[in-house]
Amino acid sequence: MTLNLGDKDITVVKYNSIGVRVWRKHHAGSREDIAHKVIETSDGNYIIVGHSRSTDATFAGFANIGDQDGFVLKIDNTGTKIWIKSLGGAFSDFAYDAIDFSNKILVVGHTSSN
Repeated sequence: MTLNLGDKDITVVKYNSIGVRVWRKHHAGSREDIAHKVIETSDGNYIIVGHSRSTDATFAGFANIGDQDGFVLKIDNTGTKIWIKSLGGAFSDFAYDAIDFSNKILVVGHTSSN
């Protein structure tokens, strides 16, 4: 089991077609981090959307402006972080779902920010 870095952490596990674990990666910071959806992108990588209160570890460089902000995390096909983007303002913001249009990502969520 991977060490928990904060209140709630994100764990991503990839299994092959017969249920054997291929890899497991931990994406987290020192506060609450919650994933709501993962999709495979047209380039063979993955997008994870959710919300976070962290600004360290996986979320280093993540501009958490409010109480909690939505995020879009892109990982490669081995589970390694490629980039992370913040979606939020001064209050609570969440990202719940995403779709991929030829590697252009559309994200939906809700906001309490202006």
